Amino acid sequence: MKKITLLTFAVLFVFGCKTTPETEPVDYSDEIVLIQVKGPGVAPTGNGLHDEIEFQILAGTNHTPEKWLLEIVDEQENAVRKVPGKGSAPQLWSWDGKTDNGKTAPDGLYRGRLSIWFSGMSEPFIQETAGFVVDTTGPEGSIAFAEGLFSPDEDGINDTIEITVSAKDDLSGVQSWTLDIYDSHDAMIKSFNSESNKSGAIVWDGTDNGRVVVGSAADYRAVLRALDNLGNSSLAEESFSTDILVWKEGDTFRIRVNSITFKPYRADFLDVGDEQRLSNLETLDLLAEKLKKFPDHRITVEGHAVSVFWNNPVKAEKENREVLLPLSEARARIVLEALQERGVNAVSMDYVGMGAIRPIVPFSDLQNRWKNRRVVFILKK
Repeated sequence: MKKITLLTFAVLFVFGCKTTPETEPVDYSDEIVLIQVKGPGVAPTGNGLHDEIEFQILAGTNHTPEKWLLEIVDEQENAVRKVPGKGSAPQLWSWDGKTDNGKTAPDGLYRGRLSIWFSGMSEPFIQETAGFVVDTTGPEGSIAFAEGLFSPDEDGINDTIEITVSAKDDLSGVQSWTLDIYDSHDAMIKSFNSESNKSGAIVWDGTDNGRVVVGSAADYRAVLRALDNLGNSSLAEESFSTDILVWKEGDTFRIRVNSITFKPYRADFLDVGDEQRLSNLETLDLLAEKLKKFPDHRITVEGHAVSVFWNNPVKAEKENREVLLPLSEARARIVLEALQERGVNAVSMDYVGMGAIRPIVPFSDLQNRWKNRRVVFILKK
């Protein structure tokens, strides 16, 4: 459907003289008939924004009409709503977007039509409004990502991701849109909007709202919310993943992975449910391929854990010594063994458990402290 430019206008109609059988001519030259639609359209969705559209009517300023008829007509000239009356027409009339049978009118272009009969007239005078729309659906939205695995680790390869946002509404037009990025724990980490990205072309460097870079081999969701000019909204969603991120720090390379899910308080990444197990295996495959590119490096696998008793120093120290250090060491060991099974043969490989002594997020941050549960790879020549 082509985009429609909506206008509202008033129609001024001056009547001439009419005669009725066996009576003197009646002069209607001083009569004015006006009908005007107020607003671009109606969205009968119950959201309280544009549930009705109002019409302003002026008819019979000097002579009282015998009868009148208000109609809502579609593009095929079908009257979907008819309201007849006798005497003076109402000055204001609101339409709720419903047809004569009580159903919501289909989305599309409509006009208001006013028919007026004065005394002695067999045919009415008819006036119409400009077009307006019935629109009950939100904009059509879509999200597209550029090809290539997102890898924002400053190595010059896929360090940014190009996101193309499209939102269109041929009936009432798009008012605004927002694009929010969510991590695997459904926390919103980044937001874009139509005000600052009018073209819909976004280039993202992978940093969240706190300027922290996304994680390695992690899954993210992009959610597009679009709003049209009548208050209808829509959602579109697409997922994307990151590559293994390798950070260079002097002569050392570092890889941090939060996306391996372990069974609670166990060094087990297989007994975690089908979906998580499959994700773990895919992450290990990606890690193995990445680490094979460093055959002349020594690799240390560090296991890190989350403290539950972080706000009690005595309990936290005991928890770390008796639970988290051995647990993180065991998890680092099984990850190392899984990588060796996948053909990673570095100069040397070892593992160490760090417990909860090096958090990257405060343990008091209940929403994000899961990021402290991670496996880190240190690569040195």
